[in-house]
Amino acid sequence: MEINNRFRNICLISLAWLSPVFGQLHQISLEDIFLYEIYDPVTIENICWLKGEEAFLFAYDDTIQNDIYCYDIQRQQQDLFYAVGEFEYDGAQLEIESFQINSIGTYLLIRSAAKRIWRHSRNGTYFLVNLSDRNIIPLSLSNTSLRNAKFSPDGRSVAYVRNNDLYCFNIDKAWERRLTKDGSDDIINGQFGWVYEEEFESADGYRWSPDSKFIAFWREDQTKVKRFTLFNEMLTYPTTRSFGYPKVGETNPTVKIGVVRIKNRRTRWMETDPGYETYIPRIKWTEQPGQLAIMRLNRSQNKLEVLIADTKSGRCRVILTDTDSCWVAVTDDWRFLKDDSFLWTSECSGFKHIYHYSQSGELIRQLTDGKWEITEIIGLDEITGQLYFTGKRDSPLEQQLYTVSLSAGELIPLTAIPGYHKINISDESHYFLDYYSSTTIPEAVQIVDISGNRIASLIDSQDSCWADLTLTYPEFITVTTSDNGTVLNGKITLPWDFNPNNKYPVVIFGYGGPGSQVVTDRWGGRNYLWHQYLCQQGYICFSIDNRGTGGRGKAFKNLTYGDLGNWLIHDQIEGVKYLRSLPYVDADRIGIWGWSGGGYMTAMCLTEGSEYFQVGVAVAPVTDFRLYDTIWTERYMGLLAENAAGYENASVFKYTDRFKGKLLLIHGTGDDNVHPQNSLRLADAFVRKGKFLDQYYYANKNHSIRGKQTTYNVYKRIADYFINNL
Repeated sequence: MEINNRFRNICLISLAWLSPVFGQLHQISLEDIFLYEIYDPVTIENICWLKGEEAFLFAYDDTIQNDIYCYDIQRQQQDLFYAVGEFEYDGAQLEIESFQINSIGTYLLIRSAAKRIWRHSRNGTYFLVNLSDRNIIPLSLSNTSLRNAKFSPDGRSVAYVRNNDLYCFNIDKAWERRLTKDGSDDIINGQFGWVYEEEFESADGYRWSPDSKFIAFWREDQTKVKRFTLFNEMLTYPTTRSFGYPKVGETNPTVKIGVVRIKNRRTRWMETDPGYETYIPRIKWTEQPGQLAIMRLNRSQNKLEVLIADTKSGRCRVILTDTDSCWVAVTDDWRFLKDDSFLWTSECSGFKHIYHYSQSGELIRQLTDGKWEITEIIGLDEITGQLYFTGKRDSPLEQQLYTVSLSAGELIPLTAIPGYHKINISDESHYFLDYYSSTTIPEAVQIVDISGNRIASLIDSQDSCWADLTLTYPEFITVTTSDNGTVLNGKITLPWDFNPNNKYPVVIFGYGGPGSQVVTDRWGGRNYLWHQYLCQQGYICFSIDNRGTGGRGKAFKNLTYGDLGNWLIHDQIEGVKYLRSLPYVDADRIGIWGWSGGGYMTAMCLTEGSEYFQVGVAVAPVTDFRLYDTIWTERYMGLLAENAAGYENASVFKYTDRFKGKLLLIHGTGDDNVHPQNSLRLADAFVRKGKFLDQYYYANKNHSIRGKQTTYNVYKRIADYFINNL
């Protein structure tokens, strides 16, 4: 097939060019991984299923300036739909950064010149492409720095945000209407400030009504939120960037939900009881006209309510309440049916499962059950009554696709290959794209019908650039803890030239935060190959998921509540005890590294756990949770006023006097997420204790410290630190 051939040709050309320079193909170099990127697979992205057709639009991810293709499932054929060379406006060639197609198939909406704001948000210029004559027009006369542009359900309008106000452009009449008028640095309409975007994982702050006549939107007021300032030291006279960032115990933004009528631009505010102690993480239109569903969450995040709002009056009523002794997770797993009943996921049974409720909030039935958890609801076919979801029924290390009837019939698996399956399902739930991989299979992409029958292979893992590499694959193991016999999941990867009669150093990688998983049966991309590079250098690579991580039920996660460092360090040490029991492990050469929460884990292991770890690299670490944001931290640690001792116990600062190994701190000075003050304050605490550590800072780089040369520099620096010190 064409996709496979293109993938194969890119890889072969790259390998043929590089092999004279870097030698035999069975060796991995950091330059190959990060600079020349010869192991980066080509995949497909920006999937747009065409309404009423057995086809979808997509683009390759191998370049920013992407052609757009259409794949016809019945013909099993891809055709060029829109060439990037055609995208020219005002004499300039423009890139296609992302695209949408409207519901009636008459226009493309293309984003170009996108600039990253925070993790999920981008702004850019937007253009409408008339598919009948290929005419291109800018979405607005003021067409720069637009955000969150998207078609109305009827396909005849586009809404977007400019300068923190919400706008609507009518395609047929070619007019623009400003729907809100109070946008400012502190008042944000139709999008979110930093903390909501990061911790509720959404940058899109509005929802079209199904009839395209109204827009429900968030209005966020940051007037009382303290601002954090980052410095750009690369200019002769440094500049600053300040933004609202509520740290633990500080004042949150207030949020209101408005519903604006497009025709007259009048807004009705929903009576959600807004305040600094309340979050509104999600809203969704129901299938009934004039009804908006709203999630309301208390600041402690242990009580989540579903409200139904009458958008004409603004009055709200609570139809469902979900509580937990620690925290209730916010997800997108709620679906409203045409009869106004709805699907909901909850961990109230101890594991995340799916429930069907009536419009008044009465339980109709529980659709899934057992000591395993679903991951997310993928699709619903109301005609057949079939619900589709991913989950971990077979193993907490895997993710598979399943279907179950709304009448709670037999649960049927639709994927069977062991490993990890990510699913993109068509709007009509007739077909899905299956992105699957495992620790031994690089990601492949297949088209599958809804009965689970494979239709076509789009990306074949056998065509991978690394097919000729002699890898040493991870082995999954379990560790039984010495305290109470808890069984933890782990994985170990042995050196390429492993000899059981030799002694080898170990590099541990982890994260360990609430609900996270490092030990899964999936391909790990560059990180995976970087660890293979270490194995090539004679290191054992190891990971263990401590108590508090995901895939094992709510009680297992809740163990971490109130003191994020307790079980994290305890169980990483249990992992070291297991390693010490292996005859081929050098017990005096144990290193550990991680990023963000994994950086916190590393810093704690080299201080509180210093008897077990000799070398560590902490990238962008949180070092004291009193320096982190309200939403994430208070979810897992509780409120500072109620748990001061827990915050103190979880701080790396408390244990700096125990440090005696080698520790490298790496941080970007432009990190808006985990601020560089975390590393600077830890370094200062070390000085006050008479301790020495190593530090490296990347100018103006954010939390991901990203960029081809930069990424290579980071990973080479980490590898060299272990090679030189462990």
